[in-house]
Amino acid sequence: ICDHIFTGISVQRAVKTSTGFNVPSEISIVNFSWNQGILVSKFHRFIKPDIPRGFRADALRETEIHRIPPEGGPNCSNDLDRILSGMQDFVSYVDDRGFVFCADAEYETVRDCLKYIEKRVTSISNRRNMTIIRIADLFLALKWWNHMDHAKVDDLPTEEQLEIEMSVVKECLSRSCYTFKANIRCDFHKQKDVAFCSLSTANKSWLHLLDYLDKEYP
Repeated sequence: ICDHIFTGISVQRAVKTSTGFNVPSEISIVNFSWNQGILVSKFHRFIKPDIPRGFRADALRETEIHRIPPEGGPNCSNDLDRILSGMQDFVSYVDDRGFVFCADAEYETVRDCLKYIEKRVTSISNRRNMTIIRIADLFLALKWWNHMDHAKVDDLPTEEQLEIEMSVVKECLSRSCYTFKANIRCDFHKQKDVAFCSLSTANKSWLHLLDYLDKEYP
């Protein structure tokens, strides 16, 4: 467990359309292991969003949150084939199963943004699926893994225990202590002094995991 590398993902969206499409504008993927901490190599891209006609006002409201212009962030790209291929390569390098974890509050946005990209990709013949998992579930799994007696098949937490511990996990994930930690945001959001950055969110999730499990895996 301590040597295993976990992968976290976060996105900022450009707009959500009336049909439920989440159009991405920034994507970040960050790797972490207990023994190595947050790994240096990261995947971070600004996407040139294709804002549907009639939704520019909605896009401007999203911009007020993360400060990424509707036209896209610095060095943005609309080459979704290349972006998806890069994401898949980054994820599969450490986990060929394609498991990626995201903040619970972002789950639907991350899932829908990936679907948006996948539907618009045409040239990748050998696609590798990515499975999005709520990171709170990983927190619980790692804690109970350390407490279980693996010689007993039925040594599992009760539903009540899980509910109580999940409230502890959510409280841990909601803390703002790392929001403006040095080097946690991308350069663009650091210069703008904005907290809503996908790279920051992905990094913070792993820092919260370190806090949560500090006594479990010394």
